[in-house]
Amino acid sequence: MYPIAQYALYKTLYVLLSLSLLTLAACAQLQIPTAPPGGVTPEWYASLTPSPRASSTTTPDAALTADAARFRETVLAFQTQSAAENATERAATARPTETATLLPGTPYPTPDLAVLSPANISRLEEIAAFTHPDIRIAYLHPSGLHLIITTSTKKIIYRTDALLAIRTYDNDYALNPFLVYAYSDDGTLVAMARPDGTIAVDNLETGEIQYLDGHPEGITALAISPDNRLVASLGVDDGNLILWDTISGQPAATFFTRFHFNYARTGNWVAFSPDSSKVAAYAVESSSILIWDVADLIGDAAPPAYLALSEHIAPPLSFLFSPDWQTVAWTEHDKLQFMDSLGNPLGEPIQHEDIIMLPQFTSDGTRLVLANAETIGASYAGVLLTYEIATQERVQTLAGPDFVSEWAFSPDESEIAAGYANGRLYLWDYLTGQLRFELLGHTARIQTAIYSPDGRMLATASEDGSVRLWGTSSGGELVALPINPDAGQWLAFTPDGKLLVVVSTDGRVVFYGVRE
Repeated sequence: MYPIAQYALYKTLYVLLSLSLLTLAACAQLQIPTAPPGGVTPEWYASLTPSPRASSTTTPDAALTADAARFRETVLAFQTQSAAENATERAATARPTETATLLPGTPYPTPDLAVLSPANISRLEEIAAFTHPDIRIAYLHPSGLHLIITTSTKKIIYRTDALLAIRTYDNDYALNPFLVYAYSDDGTLVAMARPDGTIAVDNLETGEIQYLDGHPEGITALAISPDNRLVASLGVDDGNLILWDTISGQPAATFFTRFHFNYARTGNWVAFSPDSSKVAAYAVESSSILIWDVADLIGDAAPPAYLALSEHIAPPLSFLFSPDWQTVAWTEHDKLQFMDSLGNPLGEPIQHEDIIMLPQFTSDGTRLVLANAETIGASYAGVLLTYEIATQERVQTLAGPDFVSEWAFSPDESEIAAGYANGRLYLWDYLTGQLRFELLGHTARIQTAIYSPDGRMLATASEDGSVRLWGTSSGGELVALPINPDAGQWLAFTPDGKLLVVVSTDGRVVFYGVRE
């Protein structure tokens, strides 16, 4: 090595070593606390006591409070300036046009159709059909009023009682594949997140569109409260949860989530409780959930409840709230953990033989049903397992002929339809655990199984390309629909029981019904 280069290398190493020693000394003097093994939590933050400052002429608490206030003012000023700049930029750019668009098809009055039943299903016919290239997602709103189709370029909302497209939204999937949408429980509002952080709230009844400006960049999650009074949004880069007043269009509360999420960049999911009194946010990076009372969040009165898995290798596969929001079920590969709404574990983690799939609470929140696989005798069988929430004990095992690929409750939860990877279908009496019928017809994995609203029929779709309807009282096949064998299918009954919607990955959307 050349002498000059060798001298430069030694000099660089000396400087780096000196800086390291100075940093260690400063850290020791400041007594920087070490996070606990379980990670950073709000309780740990609350337990910290400030260290005295040698050069400060005020008390340590006052100094820290002053620093925190100045830091908060700086952040707020920056956010205000950024929001103003973004608002100015957006004002100079034409907003996307959202107008009602009539697609090819003939409207029909609802009374012209009969409720689908085993007695008239032989007269099932195609009432209307539409074609959209590259369908990504199909979603029937629980109200039954709207069918939402997402393609690579558009989102189309159909009114099911007239078979008309009442909205089409441009959707540049290639440039922004994470466009976020939320729908109100009554089906009247849809909130949409734009890449620039703007939220458009569209009233599907009046046609009024309200714009909410507050996040400097994109949004990861949206939710509309069941009473339609609030919209919740999680920002990508600002780390803020904002509650928006849908009447004024202004923020009702803003909360910086990053400290509570163990410095995860942002949350990935947000939702309101059924009574609109609570709001929850989840972050994949920290595998944690924050739950607020909405009144406390707006009043800035209390921190959120903190729910997290204490030990995890990767983010959980899923988590779900019970209908009353008193219990959370975490599933992490082959483990199940119940937790109350304050973050206290209910019992020990429950180990399973295989990956946990398709968990669902019963409507009263007292039990959880999930799909798994385990060794029974000399064979490895697909099973549906039921757990009692109060005791965390398994109370039922329904073993099938192959891995469970899909399952569904009947409307009154007295029966379970289970579809398996080999194309078999079983109808189970859920109250007794007895097999009622084996339904034969499909030859490949069951993709979808849904009951009609009155529970008298079951509609199924399979990877063999067929859609079949079955009578649940007899177990017999009622009709098989001519479907493209190379396309996957998605099925839904409208809540009035008058339409069966079939969406195929080949781009066809078909409404089936029986005329009076």
